[in-house]
Amino acid sequence: MASVAAYRKAAERELKRQAKAAPAPTVDIDRVCHRKQASLVKAIVLGALRNVCGLAGRQSGKSHGGGALAPMLKVLVTPGVNAIVVTATDASCEKMAFLPAVELNRVHGLGGTPHYASGDRSITFPNGSVVYYLGANNQRTIDRLRGTPNLVLCVIDEAGIYDPDTLAEMIKAVRPGLRPRRGTLCVMGTPSKAGKQGTWYDITVNPEYSQHRFDYRDNDRVPDFAEVERTIDEDLRAQFPNLTPAQARETAWFKREYLALFEVDLAEKVYRLTERNLFDGDPPRDLDSFATGGDIGVSANDALLSLGWHDTGGDVWVVDQEERSAQDSIACADMVNAHNEKRHPFTIAMDPGGLGKKTIMTVQRMYPNVPICEAEKPPIGIQVRALNRLLDGGPTWCLRVRRGSPLALQLATPTWVDGIVGGKIDEHGKHSDLVPCARYVAIKVIPFLPEETAELTEEEKAAERRRASVARAERNRRMSTPSDFDQDEFADNFEEALD
Repeated sequence: MASVAAYRKAAERELKRQAKAAPAPTVDIDRVCHRKQASLVKAIVLGALRNVCGLAGRQSGKSHGGGALAPMLKVLVTPGVNAIVVTATDASCEKMAFLPAVELNRVHGLGGTPHYASGDRSITFPNGSVVYYLGANNQRTIDRLRGTPNLVLCVIDEAGIYDPDTLAEMIKAVRPGLRPRRGTLCVMGTPSKAGKQGTWYDITVNPEYSQHRFDYRDNDRVPDFAEVERTIDEDLRAQFPNLTPAQARETAWFKREYLALFEVDLAEKVYRLTERNLFDGDPPRDLDSFATGGDIGVSANDALLSLGWHDTGGDVWVVDQEERSAQDSIACADMVNAHNEKRHPFTIAMDPGGLGKKTIMTVQRMYPNVPICEAEKPPIGIQVRALNRLLDGGPTWCLRVRRGSPLALQLATPTWVDGIVGGKIDEHGKHSDLVPCARYVAIKVIPFLPEETAELTEEEKAAERRRASVARAERNRRMSTPSDFDQDEFADNFEEALD
């Protein structure tokens, strides 16, 4: 007599056979989606490339098509497979992906059964396939990315919100799980505030990805375009009450969130890093002079950052970014000596705080020819001003930093807490060991900078007037904002373009 287990296995095989034999529900993608949204969905479901990038603005239908519809269509094609949709938080995953998917499943009769228990959201289908919806703030997410079998799709939405290392870690975690089924990776989002650098930006220019671009103006599935524009203007008036409608549409926030442009807002940034400062490849090899800043990590990294330039003028280049962890004073002294033998800087300005003074004394005793000294540490606002002096540069020069390097990424994110310039710095994540080095060496290099002046063009003068107007409006807004909530919670909505 056959066992119960054998009957169960036979029943499961029969259900899978029936599911495989039954035609999958069909959806007319071109009817449901606007043209560019449909192109993204088709690339995810049946595209030739296994990597897909969706760079799109708010209200463009990116998440509705790529995060809600496409994963269900993907798993309906093949029985017994899985897909994962990841957004920044559990709450955003429910709002942007899971609930829209539940509604699309109902409207189009896809046959899925939604499950929502203890924050674990999924939709199972008669063919044995499942779509899982996860928030990246859940500690189990990386484990799920690594451990989900029969994975045919992973959608990572809101890519612009993650810091570059986190996004890279998520992608590395999920790729091995996609290989057995030659599954698809789709990364989507609005541009990040770091500008044209970092993991997300690199994806948007990677030829191995099927690239898709659109914004709210491409979404023709709205009842009235004029009403959309009026609603956006209404939102912008509330967001930027001291700006005219035209000025509000020139803000970095609007261009980034609605037009999907990689715009950097210098109004709220601590460090004035712009596209002009970034370079690709390697710095020149024939630089004449060097100066170095150093930071001692009690619980973090020992770090050295070196600048180089030609004595005849031109750009100042970041030539070295060195970080080492778990070193004692002797190991750090060896690190400093090796750097000195490589670059022969005229000074190595080290932070004397913590164990710094002891390390400086160790270097002086072990390697008396190394030009090490205590870094000047005036108030933080003055340190920042010195580094920004290098970043701003002059008409023919500025500080150049390798695009996507640790220093470039760490300079791109810090903001002033509560908008108080010269106050406390919010690094928005992991503490930087390189940025203090850059501040210390900037103070040392300032006296060697060329004093260049140039008459501003009419266009530049107009840009300066616009910059001043936007800055005044922002200051007025901050002064008039009620203080019964944490303004940092809404900080990324207070951005303005300066040019």
